Order: sequence, then structure tokens, then C-alpha cells
Amino acid sequence: MTRLLPDDRALGWVFLAAVLVYPFFDLADVRRTLGVTTGAAAEPAVLALLCLAAALAWRSLSQRGFQWASPAQLTWSDFGPGGRVRTLGRRMWAAWAARLGGLGYLWGLAALVGGLSVPATLAGTALLLSSALLTAVLVWRLPTELTSAVELALPAVLAAVAIVALCGLLTPILLATVSGAFLALTGAVLLGARRAADRLGRAVLVRRWAGRVVRGTATRFLDVLLLLPVGEPVSARLTLRRPVLLRLELVRLLARRRFVLPALLLAGLAAAGTAWGLSPVWLFGLGGYFAALPFTGGLGGLYRGAGLRRWLGFDRRVIWWTWAGLLTALVTLWTAAALLLAPAALTPALALVVPLVAVSALRTVARDAASYETSTATIELGGGPIPVAYLANTFRGLVLLLFGLVLLG
Repeated sequence: MTRLLPDDRALGWVFLAAVLVYPFFDLADVRRTLGVTTGAAAEPAVLALLCLAAALAWRSLSQRGFQWASPAQLTWSDFGPGGRVRTLGRRMWAAWAARLGGLGYLWGLAALVGGLSVPATLAGTALLLSSALLTAVLVWRLPTELTSAVELALPAVLAAVAIVALCGLLTPILLATVSGAFLALTGAVLLGARRAADRLGRAVLVRRWAGRVVRGTATRFLDVLLLLPVGEPVSARLTLRRPVLLRLELVRLLARRRFVLPALLLAGLAAAGTAWGLSPVWLFGLGGYFAALPFTGGLGGLYRGAGLRRWLGFDRRVIWWTWAGLLTALVTLWTAAALLLAPAALTPALALVVPLVAVSALRTVARDAASYETSTATIELGGGPIPVAYLANTFRGLVLLLFGLVLLG
């Protein structure tokens, strides 16, 4: 192993494998630690978890992050017939297999910990495999213009199945029917559509390559502000009349409306986990944080652009409090959506979780520009020395959230 992986990554991979395998050898300890229900009482929540996790995974695949090519590659190496299609195909199937493997691990562990019956386990497995096949065929066969509706339809169907499960109305026969419908749609798309990769143009590939470069650079430098998603155009009827700042930030929230669906799916996951017996404080705290974080891209733009702040003419404290109110309202709506599916999760502690999540998201984004000054204490993480102060500044919002959840949970 030392010869194959001549650094500390070998120990990391061994440790990760041990952590992933351990729960299968001590299911009773996992049940006691998590405090979950088992048997027939756990089946609705576990099946809902499977459906919502699959909806999130397949929606992320339908974003087509694998469809990219550098300008140099397109100019000098894109001459062979079918070469581009093979390259994109390998990436797509690798991304698909990674998601299917993660979902398979989650489903297997949840089914064993929950003590699901054999019919429920087989029905859930059939739903997972049929939805995986349908997603792969849709992404590979349909062009981007046609999959905008599919990106909403397939997660919506899986979310509807999850809601039926949480209501206690889902049966293995109904799951098998949905799986059969997915397989029938898979066959229809295979017969009636051709490969979408054949119709991809240079502009699309280069644009996605540029976005990949930006995300890769931001990840290497731990620049959270650069990782925040950019907005989309909004209706021209929205004007910036008084109050200017509030209207501007509302427009910035609406510009990231494409993240409403993932946020709702996260709300469903939190509700399903709570119905299974997991801690509502931790589920609502972490779920609300990651659901709200993409919407803070507008605030990140204000903190990156000093010129924009001068043009607005507002102090940072005014901007901070405006965003605090907006994010608190947003997290409150998200929490209410989750409580509609799991009303039993309503506890007094959730009243403190909502402002905690809002402030944690604000602390993650509302910070000074990155400073890579290495004259102070540094830590080595494999990519060169990283200042400890920079790490603390980068993860200060998440640290606050975890500390608060430990106290509340």
C-alpha cells in the first residue's frame, strides 16, 4: 500500500473505509446512538428518505456538470469521429455511477438500521434502480432544452412518492407500479431519442468549462464567496424604488430561484429524518443552513464589490441587518415547509434554530476579503501551507452553527 499510495492518503482511505463499513457490523449500537424506530413503524420514513435523496442526486446529475471541454482541446484534439461523445459519455457514466453507489450505500444502511421488511426493501431497491436508469437515459438522450421540464418532473414525482410515504399510504405494490412506469419511460426514450452529445456546440462546452475552472480555483483556495452561485435574469417589472436596498436584495434572492427545488427537497429530507426519530434540531439546523447558503450570493457580491457598496451608499451594518431579516424570513419559510410534513418535530428549540441558521449563513458570507498571509501560524493540508486565521475566517459560520446545535441538541 505504501508503494501504491506513497503519502498519508493511504491512511485516510483506510480510515474512511473503516468508518463506512463499521455500522454494518454493529447495527444495534447505531440504532441506540441515533434513537431511530425500527420495523414497520420505520418503513414510511426510510422510504421517504430514499425517494428524496434520489431526487436530489438525479437532479444534480441533470445539471450536466460533465459536459465541458477546454478551448484548446476543441481546437487541437477534437477531430476524431465520436471522440467527443466518448469523452462526455465516460464522464457522465462515472458521475452516474458515483451517485448510484452513494444512494445504494445509504439505502442499504437505512434499510438494515430501520429493520425493513423484505417486500419494502425490494420495492425500494426497484425504485432506486429504475429511477437511476431513467435519469441516465434522459440525460444522455435528451437535449438540454427538453430536460428543463424533466429536471422538475422526476424530482417532483419522487417527492410526491415521499409525501405519500410520510402519510402512511405507500405500499410495496404502489412502489412497484412507480418503478414499472419509470422503466416504461426509459424504454420509450431509448426508442425515440438520439444522443444529446452529438448536438452540443462549442459555446456550451466552453461556457461550462469556464465555470468548472472558476469552481476548481475557488475550491483550492477555499474561497466560499467565489463558490456562491451567480443569479439569473429576473422580470423587468421589478424596479428599484424605495426602499432601494430591500428591493435590490429581494431581486438578488429571486435571481437564485432555481435553488428553491433543492431547498424543498432538503426540507423533505429533514422531515423524513425527524419522522424516523433523528434529532430535529440537527436536521433542521444543517438542512436550513445548506438550503439558505446558495441564496446568499447577492450578499457575497456586495462584500466583494466595494464599488457597489459605495454606489448604494449604505453602511455595512445596514446591509448586514437587511440580509439578516431576509434570511430569517427565508429560513422560517423553509422550516414551516418541513414542519408541514412532520408536525411532531415542532419543539421550542426550533425557535432558536431559525435565527442561529440565519446568522451562521451570514457569518459565512459577510466577511472580509481573503488574506493568504503566511507570517502567522499555518497548517499543511496537502496543497501547501494554509494560514490558520484564514481557515477560521472561512469556516466561522459553520463553526458557529455546529457550536449552537451542540448546545441546543
